[in-house]
Amino acid sequence: MGLDMYLYAEKYIPFREWDEDQKNNEKFDKLIELADLNELIDKKTGSISLYVKLEIGYWRKANAIHKYFVDKCASGKDECQEIYVDREELVKLKDICGQLILTKDVEQAKELLPPQSGFFFGGTEIDALYFNDVEYTYDLLNKILEKIPEDDYYYEFIYRASW
Repeated sequence: MGLDMYLYAEKYIPFREWDEDQKNNEKFDKLIELADLNELIDKKTGSISLYVKLEIGYWRKANAIHKYFVDKCASGKDECQEIYVDREELVKLKDICGQLILTKDVEQAKELLPPQSGFFFGGTEIDALYFNDVEYTYDLLNKILEKIPEDDYYYEFIYRASW
């Protein structure tokens, strides 16, 4: 048991391309075929779509990261629910992690990214394990933000934890 944390990227894929021709979206057709869902959709309506959801990040007992997502993106409500995360919030968290990696300052860490205690949440010390989580988070968010274009509005980010 313990705090398991997941970050997902979810991409909206419409049935039709949003251009003048309104032609069928080849990606949509391929994914529906791969998922063996052809018989479940009525392509005549044209208003169908699908979402592809991919786990792109995983942490274990990184309670400071958990606290950040809950406080900044869920108004402090922590009920193992899915939490939608704005891209801007991922940028802010990456920047905080980058700053902490450079300084390794415990007082700054307490202020910018404080640990949180909880049932099976792991330790609250700001130590090597804490900074490992910060480095992992920085690297992960840097990769995500580089690979998914800022102006691609078909993507959403979702955080979820369980314990």
